[in-house]
Formats: sequence, structure tokens, C-alpha cells
Amino acid sequence: MNEHPGERYYYEQYMTVLAKHLDGRPQVLDVGCQYGRFALPLAAHGHQVVATDIDQACLDYVRAQNPSIEVRCESADESARDGSRDFDVVLCLEVLYLLPDWRSVVAGLVRRAAPTGVVACSHRSQGYYIHRFLRERRYDELDQLLAGRHPAINAQSSAELHSAYRDAGVDVVSVTPIGTFSGIEVDPFAAINDPTVLTTTDRERLAGYELDPELTAQFMDSARYLLVVGTPS
Repeated sequence: MNEHPGERYYYEQYMTVLAKHLDGRPQVLDVGCQYGRFALPLAAHGHQVVATDIDQACLDYVRAQNPSIEVRCESADESARDGSRDFDVVLCLEVLYLLPDWRSVVAGLVRRAAPTGVVACSHRSQGYYIHRFLRERRYDELDQLLAGRHPAINAQSSAELHSAYRDAGVDVVSVTPIGTFSGIEVDPFAAINDPTVLTTTDRERLAGYELDPELTAQFMDSARYLLVVGTPS
């Protein structure tokens, strides 16, 4: 993911939102760090990073790239239950949609943030799956999703996230769509725009539309991910 041109494009969208929240907050917990797409550049910029993941190979890679990063082999649930440290920033990006009980994980991650800290998590939007299932003609699964009983899909709308984070003790600062009009590989909007095949100029133009607040407010519930940033209540 660190080298994939499409993932680099979306990393830049994340960082456009997160940069102002990271400034002056040195201690970062990156839950579900994978191969360090966020942990490595944050550590390189001077943050004190603790990175967790269930995949030891990912952690070995991260540690080999930057030995200053503290790595822990644990699940997101375990990271959320460990309340031994207060962090300035708690990240859980592109992980929660894989977890059935994501609400309890969010509540635990909030408790790991310092009183003046920030929590940032991303979620799959429901519209992402609606468009994907339509594109792939998976109509029975779409019916399950719309009825709220799909056995394997965990997706939310921006309104649902506002409510869930409020219940978890979070004052929501922003909900920002990541990848509103584009996608890679199986993503439904890859048929419209795929950043891996665009010129640098086209990627820059596309990013401008995908980060335009008035435009994305109309379409955010179909984005690849919804990035929630909040502070402990």
C-alpha cells in the first residue's frame, strides 16, 4: 500500500484532512497499521508512533523501515481495550469496516486518547457497496444490504457516524469523504476515474473536486471511505 500509486493518491487526501490535527501532537497510536502507510511517514516527521496490527509480517516490515516505531502484535479490539497510555492522536484507518463490533472498538479508542487528543477513524460508506453491488450485478446481496441484514457488510452513512460517535463520547469535528468520485480495482467508481491511470495534472484536478466541501457534501455517502475526526467529549 505504501508504493501503490492509487493508495498514495488516497493517502494524500487523508493527510490533507489530518495534517492540522497532527501538528503539535507528538504521540500517535496507529491501530491496524498494515505496512505503515501512515506510521512510517509520521515517524519520519518526528512523531512518536506506536503501531499495532494482527499481521506480524507487517510489523516486521514497519520496524525494519524505522526501528524507532514501537510495534505491537494485537487486534484492534485488543488495542481498544488497553487503556494504559494516553495518546495525542489515535488513528484507525481502513480497518473498522472489517469488524462486526466496530462501535465498541471506537469507544475503546476514544479512551486511549488524551483529554486534549484527537481520534480519527475511517469507515466504508453504504453507498460504496450499493454502487459496487449494482456494478457487479449482486442483486441479492444488495437487497440484504438495504434490508440491514447482510451477513458480511459493515457500512454507515455520515448521519449514522455522527450519531455513533456522539454515543461513544466523541465531539465530531468533521466527517470527510475519501475518494468521492474515483476508485481502484474493484471500487465502483474506478469506472469513472482511476488515479493509477491518470496524469499528474489530472490527478491534481480530480483531487480538487474530491476535496471540495460543497461538492462532496452532496455525494459523500458514496465515497470509498468516510473519515471521522473527533475529540473526547
